[in-house]
Amino acid sequence: NYFKIDYSYIRSTRELSSKESKYLMDHLTHQFLINLDIELFYSIMSNFAPRYEKRNFGGDAFICDLKILRNIGDFDLSLTVTNLFNKSYFEYDGLPLPGRQISALFCYVLQ
Repeated sequence: NYFKIDYSYIRSTRELSSKESKYLMDHLTHQFLINLDIELFYSIMSNFAPRYEKRNFGGDAFICDLKILRNIGDFDLSLTVTNLFNKSYFEYDGLPLPGRQISALFCYVLQ
């Protein structure tokens, strides 16, 4: 099992001129991340990763990702759900980021 917490803060003292786009300064000001890996059962691992993001010009979001992994011999199997709760949020004002995305991976590991 594994647990990790990360936090980042960016403060900009730069001011925009009238000829610059506000997108230049619309960066994340606060980002709080948690990463939790847990072995469930039958060697199935899970990774739960919630995060809070606050942008410079006001937008914020709480997003959760989930990944389930299993190794069977030379094969790796995983199921990943990004934006688990299908939260609507924006990278920049008017530019929406994708909703829930589900992907599956089946890999053969060469020895």
